[in-house]
Amino acid sequence: MHRSRRIESFIVAMFICMMPFIGCASPQVWVESERRIELPVESAKQLDVHSENGSIFVFGEDKAENEKIEMTVRIRAGGRDRVEADTCLNSIEIDTAPLASGHRSVRTIWRRAKRPDWEARVSYEVHMPGRLALHATTDNGALNVRNVGGECVLETDNGPIEVRGGRGRLQGRTANGRIDAESTASSVNLRSENGAIMAVLSAAGPVSGHIESSNGRVRVIFGNKASTNVSVGTSNGAIRARSLDLADLHSSRTHLSGKLGTGGGQLRIRTANGHVTLRSIGTAQTHRVVGQYDR
Repeated sequence: MHRSRRIESFIVAMFICMMPFIGCASPQVWVESERRIELPVESAKQLDVHSENGSIFVFGEDKAENEKIEMTVRIRAGGRDRVEADTCLNSIEIDTAPLASGHRSVRTIWRRAKRPDWEARVSYEVHMPGRLALHATTDNGALNVRNVGGECVLETDNGPIEVRGGRGRLQGRTANGRIDAESTASSVNLRSENGAIMAVLSAAGPVSGHIESSNGRVRVIFGNKASTNVSVGTSNGAIRARSLDLADLHSSRTHLSGKLGTGGGQLRIRTANGHVTLRSIGTAQTHRVVGQYDR
C-alpha cells in the first residue's frame, strides 16, 4: 500500500473511532427554571417521586388543614448554545398524573427525544401531609426525607440518603453514598454499595430487616424499647457492642449474635469492609442524625 493511502486509511479509522463522541460534548450553556406545583391529596395514600438526575427533598407536614402536596421543582438544562439550552429546558415536563392504585405520581419526562448534547438536572422540594407513604427514586442525586409518617422507600444510584421518619417499613438503597437514618419503623432494610451506614432504630417493639454495606462502617443505635435477635458480621473490621445488653451472646472478632430485649425480630447487619458498632440510645449521643442537608 502506498504511503498516502496508509495515511488516508489511518485518518478514516481515527474518524470512525471518534464518531461515538461527536455531539456528546458537555453543554456549553446552561439555563435554569423554577416551577411551583400544587396537587390535591384527595384519596391518595402514597406519593411516588422520580427524577432521572437530581436531588429529592421531602418534608412531612403535621398540620391537619394542609391536605395538599406543594412542590418546588428546580430545573437546570444545558446545551451547546443558548438556543439548544432553551430547547432542552422546554422539552422537560413534570408529569403529575394520578395512578389508578391510589398513588400520587410525580416524575420527570421528556416531551421530545433527548439529544446527545443535552443535559438536565431536575431537583424536587416537596411538602406533603405527614401521614402519606413515600417512594422516592433518583438515578443521580441525594435523597433527604423528614417527618414522613408512612412507609418510606428511597433509592438512588449515586448519592447519600438521609431520613428522619417512616413507620412500618423503611427501605433505603444507594450504589454510592452514605446512609443516615432515624426511624420508628419495625421493618428496616438499608444497603449501600459504597458508603457508611448510621441507623437509629427507635421502634417500640420488634425490629427486623437487613443493614448492609459493601464498603463502609456500620453504626446502629437501638431505642430503649426496641427488641430483636441480632446477627452481625464483617469481613474486614471489628465489632463493638460493649454498651448493648444482649442475652444469649455469641461473639468472635468478625461475628456476633444475641437477643436484645424480648427478641421477636430478626436483624442482620453486615459489612465487607469496616467496623460495626452497636449501642443503646441511652449510651450514645445521637443529637441530629440528619443535618448535612438542612435547608
